[in-house]
Amino acid sequence: MLAVYNSLSGEGKREFETAYSASYYPCMDILYECYEDVASASEIRSVEKDGLPAFPRGKFDQTRIWKVGERVRKARPSGDLGPLYPFTAGVCVALMMA
Repeated sequence: MLAVYNSLSGEGKREFETAYSASYYPCMDILYECYEDVASASEIRSVEKDGLPAFPRGKFDQTRIWKVGERVRKARPSGDLGPLYPFTAGVCVALMMA
C-alpha cells in the first residue's frame, strides 16, 4: 500500500486518499457479509440451490478475457505494468485492506 501511495504525485495522493476513504467502509461491509455467508454455509446452499445454468463455466484460461490479456501482456515491454491511476488504486487498496 505504501509503495503504491508513495509512487504518486501530490495530486495523485490526494485522489488516492479520497477514493480510499470513500471505499474502505463500503468494501468492509460487503466482505463482512460474504464472510458471514461462508461461515454460516448459506453461501454454498445458495450456489447449490440456484446453480449457474445461465452462466456455465469452462476453464478460465480459455475465456476470451484471458486470451486478450495474454496478448496485451506479450505486447507490453518487460517490467512495464502500465499507468497507475490514483482513484482506481485507492479503491483497490481499500478493498484489499478491508
